[in-house]
Amino acid sequence: MSVPVSRTLLPACLFGIGFAGAHVPAAPPVEPKQMLLHSRAAVTSVTVSEPSIVHEDGAAPPYYSRYIPLLKLHDGSIILIGRTDKILRSSDGGRTWQAQQVAISRFQALQRRDGSFYLLKRGVKPSERPGIFLAGHMKLNGLGDFEHIDDESWQETAISVPRFKPVIADDYKTVSRAPHLELAHELPDGTLLGLSYGNFVGDDVPISGFDTKLGVAPMYRTYMLSSTNDGKNWEYLSTIAYDGKTGQESFCEPAIVDFGGGELLAIMRTGRYAPLFQCRSRDGGRTWTEPVSLETLGLRPRMTLLENGILACSFGWRPMRYIYWEDPNGGYYPAGLADYHKRYKSQVGIEDPSAAAGDYVMFSPDKGYTWSQPRKIAEPLTQRYTQIAAPGADSCVVLSYRFVLPGKSLGETLRIWENDSEHFLRDMKTLYEARRITVRP
Repeated sequence: MSVPVSRTLLPACLFGIGFAGAHVPAAPPVEPKQMLLHSRAAVTSVTVSEPSIVHEDGAAPPYYSRYIPLLKLHDGSIILIGRTDKILRSSDGGRTWQAQQVAISRFQALQRRDGSFYLLKRGVKPSERPGIFLAGHMKLNGLGDFEHIDDESWQETAISVPRFKPVIADDYKTVSRAPHLELAHELPDGTLLGLSYGNFVGDDVPISGFDTKLGVAPMYRTYMLSSTNDGKNWEYLSTIAYDGKTGQESFCEPAIVDFGGGELLAIMRTGRYAPLFQCRSRDGGRTWTEPVSLETLGLRPRMTLLENGILACSFGWRPMRYIYWEDPNGGYYPAGLADYHKRYKSQVGIEDPSAAAGDYVMFSPDKGYTWSQPRKIAEPLTQRYTQIAAPGADSCVVLSYRFVLPGKSLGETLRIWENDSEHFLRDMKTLYEARRITVRP
């Protein structure tokens, strides 16, 4: 199903948590050209392969964390880091996957420009000093070193977010008392960049649809952290976007891409049924332009830059029926859908976004100034948290996190999901499926 777009000329987030620093950033740079989303960018050829199944035999799903990015290595292979003691690696563009044993679990990894790996332990904790949080890091010389380390190898990492405010999750119960840091990129000078989102002191505008009797969850901000000493310490660098009004949750679940010369692009989710927004930096992430709507819905966007210059972005959103699994009344999703019809339908152009749910890709030939029409690549029932990497000069691999019923076809699975939730929730499993997408300008 193609996604309609509006004829409006514009100038120029389900489960997540995540800060502004003490200094006041300089005014964001002025965009040199407008973003004309009503004139969708053209790509001459897009080919989507049939999905291949990515899983570990005998593993009880969910086996892999949907929050850990698919990682492209310097040799062109791609790896998926597990929640247990295995890494899955593909050397043929996602067609087949091989398991590699590792001695530790629950970590993020970033391959640096020199080929080494920086690992960050999942689970940041508050320290005794306000605004200072602690995690663990380690350096590995190569992929083979993953087999020979243990939990004693971690070294302490300090993360400084002076104005961090504990975040109430969308289950009204979980409180994040420390920031989540997602490894993002290494700049040419060796600076490491990380992403997060959540609240700072003073971020008090409540998310619409949350039950205030159970707790107030303020609208999110997205921000960047950096490390200039090989990841031993991290510090707040800048707020990418915050306004206290955009979307239902506001700016969250960010992704960035580096075009070189200090130019970065960030894309963010803003709600259950609200458009993706993007910001641009021309000084390595220190300052950012005002956020601009991409006029299409999306959860947790992911980006990768192909060698042929095409920028690829994957994302998805969920059908309402999915939401009633956890709350018979739909929780905050009906409020999000009502807000969509009130504020965003004229931009996005979809009467019933729930009916258009699925996993999508879109492409930009000009660094994100214009984007192609979003193309659906996976039908329900998926989590809508995709992952993406570009192992080829003109191709990328997109992973979709799918719910399945063993032994049932997609049609049978959807019928049971629609008509027999108890049966579905009792028997469902999850897996990743990979699609190779070839795109040319």
